[in-house]
Amino acid sequence: TSRIDAKTVNATFGNTLAALPAQPASFLVYFVEGTDELNPDAKRAIDGVVAEVAARPSPEIAVVGHTDFVGSDQYNDTLSLQRALRVRDLLVRRGIPTKIIQAAGRGKREPLVQAPDDVAEPRNRRVEIIVR
Repeated sequence: TSRIDAKTVNATFGNTLAALPAQPASFLVYFVEGTDELNPDAKRAIDGVVAEVAARPSPEIAVVGHTDFVGSDQYNDTLSLQRALRVRDLLVRRGIPTKIIQAAGRGKREPLVQAPDDVAEPRNRRVEIIVR
């Protein structure tokens, strides 16, 4: 096999590479335990999402809510969806069209940090916002 240098790749495939869509951008927003109340740092993340959406020609947004391990599966499924809907509503109030936002809740099924049941791990109480 032979190697191709970056200059040759760019000369041959530059237009194609430039036409590729931007990589998804991901943002995290954290919540107060047992609530859909965002922590004080959330505004920076929301500002980042708004800026990212403005920089894309046809953005799509996935808003996925999560919980820690405290409470039943049903409770956490409901709370995670409430968190996702809260973030969606904040984005809409900032001028992002509802039709480009999909919201979902995952409960406690996809933790960032593994912890025993009934442990209130703050990094698991989050909403992930993915801008594509």
